[in-house]
Amino acid sequence: MILLYLAYFFHFSIGVLICSFLGAFLQGIFQPKVNGLFYKLVPENQLATVGAGIDTIAYLGMFLSQTLVSLLVIVLSATSISLVYILISAVVLGYTIFESKRLGN
Repeated sequence: MILLYLAYFFHFSIGVLICSFLGAFLQGIFQPKVNGLFYKLVPENQLATVGAGIDTIAYLGMFLSQTLVSLLVIVLSATSISLVYILISAVVLGYTIFESKRLGN
């Protein structure tokens, strides 16, 4: 994601297309594996509840992200919005790496 937002920041259209393609390609590779792991780990009687909770969180994230962009468009330029999303992506990446090391995985 950081590469995608950097491509947006530097107005590099080919980079945006490449990053979007790679993101969709990687999602196509990993999504079936994650679903299989999900079905293996979650008890059968809780699949619907846990799946609905995950869907709710995902849709809430999309809603909040679209709302944030809608509000930022009023105040900031496209370059500044790209910079905000670069910072958000860097913080999420740093948090993920930190938590991964903390948990020992």
